[in-house]
Amino acid sequence: MIPMNKNRLSTLTDSVFAIIMTLLVLEIKVPEFAYSPNNNELASAIIQLLPDILSFFISFVLLGTYWMAHHFIFNNYVKKVDRVLSYMNMVFLLMASFIPFSSSLLGKYNDSDFAITFYGFNIIMIGLSLYFLRDYLLSKKNLRCDDIDHRDVIHGTIRIFLPPTFALMAIFIANFSLSISYILFIIPFVFNIIPGGLKYIESVLFNNVSTKQKNKKIV
Repeated sequence: MIPMNKNRLSTLTDSVFAIIMTLLVLEIKVPEFAYSPNNNELASAIIQLLPDILSFFISFVLLGTYWMAHHFIFNNYVKKVDRVLSYMNMVFLLMASFIPFSSSLLGKYNDSDFAITFYGFNIIMIGLSLYFLRDYLLSKKNLRCDDIDHRDVIHGTIRIFLPPTFALMAIFIANFSLSISYILFIIPFVFNIIPGGLKYIESVLFNNVSTKQKNKKIV
């Protein structure tokens, strides 16, 4: 089998993410008037776009978070790429490519629990696809680097599953409170934006996991 180039796969991923993140803002349409509006009318039209702007913000930070996670994996873990890993990367990109649609759906139908469920499911699928990609990579000695820190793997797992965990909570809460669901979507990204925001969560979860796996190493 002809060996595959990991740099080309990384470049493809970077390009797809750049396109996806650009498409997000194109979903926010500039208000149109048949006449020249005054300041109050224009401000009112912009306020009506706030759901679209909010979904854009959440989605942009989400994609940025997963792009950085993917970059970290390929930069620090990947030595070689095989066909299976390439296909799994395509699945990851497929799930990420749905975000402009699900984000637009959430912005346009912000009072619908189905829109929240669809968007939340999209987040969950992105997280799962990246996790299984990394899990497959770590299981293959011929593909992964040798000097992988198990602590970094645990921290990476926490960061990968943080958005899907809150997304799952948002899906269940949507039947009772749409506002709380939106807050749950935002919480993981607040942790990522604030410097050191994930330190407390990571320290608590890492201590619990490392107690059980302190003697476990990647072999």
